[in-house]
Amino acid sequence: MKMTNTPSIQYINKLYYGEYAYSCVVDLYEFHLINGRNPIMSRYSCKLYLEHDTIEDAMENWEWTMNTRTKPYFETIYKRKDTYYNFIKWLDQYEMDYSRYEPAVRIRTESSKLSLYFRDEATFEDFLRTFADNVLSISRPISEVRANYIRNNPKDMIVKKYPYKNFRYKLIWQDKYKLKDDKKQAFLKWCEGFAQDSMKITPQLKNFLNKKTHWWGNSAYGAYMYVRDDFALSMINLYLSETNIFKVRKYVLEKDIEKIEA
Repeated sequence: MKMTNTPSIQYINKLYYGEYAYSCVVDLYEFHLINGRNPIMSRYSCKLYLEHDTIEDAMENWEWTMNTRTKPYFETIYKRKDTYYNFIKWLDQYEMDYSRYEPAVRIRTESSKLSLYFRDEATFEDFLRTFADNVLSISRPISEVRANYIRNNPKDMIVKKYPYKNFRYKLIWQDKYKLKDDKKQAFLKWCEGFAQDSMKITPQLKNFLNKKTHWWGNSAYGAYMYVRDDFALSMINLYLSETNIFKVRKYVLEKDIEKIEA
């Protein structure tokens, strides 16, 4: 894959939206006028608009759809006629409908940023070849083995080293309605009485269990705890017995995955 510009590259260890291992940001900012929340035209209409030979013909034939606010946008899109026409044609072949189950390509538009997400490497590489001049940055796993690992183990958290040297799990409190206040305080007291080298609770979670803070919804930033090993995790599960109080995330070292990649 030869690119005329040099986009920045970020290596990721987590899927986007739980599905997409590859992503890029492109300079096609005006696409939000076609694919955003309040588009001035559909993708199909945009192709018809861009098929006019001159901007004068295009503006004259589509003037009925314009107003003072949107007219400059129509002009801007036409000035990049070839790029946008080819971009829309490329997207159409991958059925970019958000309502479809697991579309091959997903788009996110926000202000002056347009991001694309790809499920497979072949589609991703095809896009990079086709629109090499428009790509600003790339995000991808460092290898296909790494990509397969995060697809097969989406809840694992890949790190260079374990938190607190040897803690293997992160437990994220996710449902404030599962335990009554007295049980929350009892659980905190039980954790504090457990070996301190086996569990570590963040101040945010500790304050919540002590009824010193509250949050709306089912989760709060920073409300989690670290657990050293399988034994400590099993003890927590036995003590709580209720399900879905914590989301459990396992830490995996990069060097261990590198052994697979080798």
